Amino acid sequence: MPWVPVNELRDAVMQLGLLAKPHNCPNCGTGPGQPHKNGCTVERCSSCGGQRLSCGCEGPHDEQFARWTGFWPGELECLALGMLSRWQPDPSNPVPADSLCTKPGVDLNRFSKEGWPKLFWIKPGGS
Repeated sequence: MPWVPVNELRDAVMQLGLLAKPHNCPNCGTGPGQPHKNGCTVERCSSCGGQRLSCGCEGPHDEQFARWTGFWPGELECLALGMLSRWQPDPSNPVPADSLCTKPGVDLNRFSKEGWPKLFWIKPGGS
């Protein structure tokens, strides 16, 4: 992936409206910078990178490392990596037109498929 000058990336993100304001976790309601509440389905495991609630891993988990950032897990990381996508309608299966058809968004599928969660969501050093 080629390097993108910071100003161009910032301008593109702002022009496309890709960076929303930080908000509380949609599942547990915790505020940005705070650890998720027990049982939150959005929290990521700092040991394996999976969904904390269902990972079942035995590794040490650091609540502060996995705290809510104010953005959906992977959203900021995708923007930083330039992983954007645009909805491509299927002519044989029409869907109602909405902002997905015109506005690009982050590519969370590619982010996961390429293994980036392991780099961003697993705490270095194990604990």
